[in-house]
Amino acid sequence: MTEPSFSQFIGPRGPVNSGTGPQYNFGPWPTDPRRRSPRRQATDHLRELAQRFVYPAGFGKARDTLRRYRTVFLYAPHGSGKSAAAQLLLRELATPDDSILQLQVQDKDSDHYRPIDFTHIGDGDYVWLDLADTGGWSRSEIRNEFAELRFTVGQRAAYLVAILGDQEMRFYPEITNYCVRIDRPSLQEVLQRHLRMAGFPASESMEELDFTRQNGPLGGVPEYVQLIIEAKERAIGKDDFLEWCAIAYQALTGSGIEVQDLISKQTSGTSRALLLTTAMLHGAHADIVDQAAGVLLRKVGHSLDDSSLLERPALDLRLHDIQAERDSTGNVHFKILGFDSAVRSYFWTHIPDLRKPLRDWLEVVLETDSIKQTERDNLIKNFAALCLTDRYSSILTDLAEKYTGQDTKDTQIAAAALILQCGLRTDNCGRTFRRKIYDWSTSQNISDRREAVIVAACRQEIATTHPDEALVRLHHVARRKKGGEAHQALVALASIDRRSLRQMLGRLTDPESDARRWDADPAIFLDIADPVVLTDPGERNRPLMAERAAIGQLVVGWRLVFTNLAYEIWLPCVRRWLERAAVDERHRHSLLDVLVGGGANSPDVLACLYAIARAGALSNAISDLALEKITAAQGVKFA
Repeated sequence: MTEPSFSQFIGPRGPVNSGTGPQYNFGPWPTDPRRRSPRRQATDHLRELAQRFVYPAGFGKARDTLRRYRTVFLYAPHGSGKSAAAQLLLRELATPDDSILQLQVQDKDSDHYRPIDFTHIGDGDYVWLDLADTGGWSRSEIRNEFAELRFTVGQRAAYLVAILGDQEMRFYPEITNYCVRIDRPSLQEVLQRHLRMAGFPASESMEELDFTRQNGPLGGVPEYVQLIIEAKERAIGKDDFLEWCAIAYQALTGSGIEVQDLISKQTSGTSRALLLTTAMLHGAHADIVDQAAGVLLRKVGHSLDDSSLLERPALDLRLHDIQAERDSTGNVHFKILGFDSAVRSYFWTHIPDLRKPLRDWLEVVLETDSIKQTERDNLIKNFAALCLTDRYSSILTDLAEKYTGQDTKDTQIAAAALILQCGLRTDNCGRTFRRKIYDWSTSQNISDRREAVIVAACRQEIATTHPDEALVRLHHVARRKKGGEAHQALVALASIDRRSLRQMLGRLTDPESDARRWDADPAIFLDIADPVVLTDPGERNRPLMAERAAIGQLVVGWRLVFTNLAYEIWLPCVRRWLERAAVDERHRHSLLDVLVGGGANSPDVLACLYAIARAGALSNAISDLALEKITAAQGVKFA
């Protein structure tokens, strides 16, 4: 392909080109990207969550408390589905056009001076907050936030569901009236619901399953159901639901003993290299697996004797020895479902000296010419799954940083994007990866490739679950890479809804948000200051132009524009504002007040505003009113 490609971010105004250069997506996306905007992604997630949700005891009381006080604190044993309950409590109150947002406890070791940023709670917002993740703050520091948290929620007519740990409530006696305990729902009902959504008919055999008899964790249900699906697909021609479930449970609970026994029988480095490589590249073509096994042997310093190649057993025999085989397409699979995961885990856990060579091996294999993209992606996901803990996550972030340098290859940048996706989608490491992206976004000399990855991470992942954080990161990059991909993605994200636009106006005009005044900010302001969006009444019949704080921010924004940008740059936007004022009687005064207020310190700007207002069709509607406001701004009084 010789023509330049471009990436798109879809907001309420339609597609926005985000510059030339490659597009990096975190996985398969539909042909029509408008169907996968961050808001749509969140809506789809909530709908799927509701379809699988089993209402726990205490949910009704939590609903009543939330409606009465606008705030409810949930506490429950670990693994009781508190996060799902929090989101669905809010979903019952919200309209289809409302966003349900997660408010994040901020990192104590960052530049934040308090645990919660209350400016992220907007008018009429539906917000949930997981206080079990304290971000390094003490209980007393979290507790000090509660009074202002409840006050802010009430003042802004918002709704908040906050999650506490099972034993946390006793540390916060002042919120007892707002606390509700929810119990763990029936595991059998949850499993039945997930199976039904996966296409399995209702079954009366739930009590017979090892998974339910052992009272498995609720969080393990999706993985268990996926393994049942895989077991069914392998059992061609057989229709035995209980057998599929038994195979899936064996895969879910691990094959540690079988793996340990198999490894003990593989006494040569060659066979063990094939075993680990098959696990890491599970489902890849046999040629890739065999080639990668040789690479691994070299990385661990194992000597190879080329003269013995003809004496080696055939690949199929060597695969048979490690309980693997080739399918009809030549791809390699273990004969036992879930065995690949158990093998990977065993080597990673029990042979720690192998971790560094395994990372080096990964980098070589990813650059193999004959490896397919799907094989690359599966390899990255398998390796990432080993590293997604507090102890090893730096292996992934360091690799992503290396792969987003100035002179990296397209395959490396795609690998970095997928690594970030894996990290951002993991509950226990998501904060770490978001923090890493923040550090990148605030650094100087951001490479074009790193900018592309940050933009993709923000719009495709972070914007779905943490839109405030996505906006902050994009803004930092847009300030340092003027007019680039981040600028366009930022404008589109800020335009998603009134809440995001309000936040962006605050960042652009608040002198305390950043001591340094950035050259890029006036241009960003011009692109988000759409008079049609600002005067749109929305579902609540309250446009942003009706908020006094927003009016003040818009005045400051226009002052920055008039002070720092040339007439030719701001003229089209001023004309759009005046055209809107000419047809919108309800907001005519506000629109003109903002423009005149922004130019009040410059007689030349005010003269230009009047000249534009007098031009063409605008003259009859607003020229006299514009002159009146300009005259008042100049302090001229007539006798």
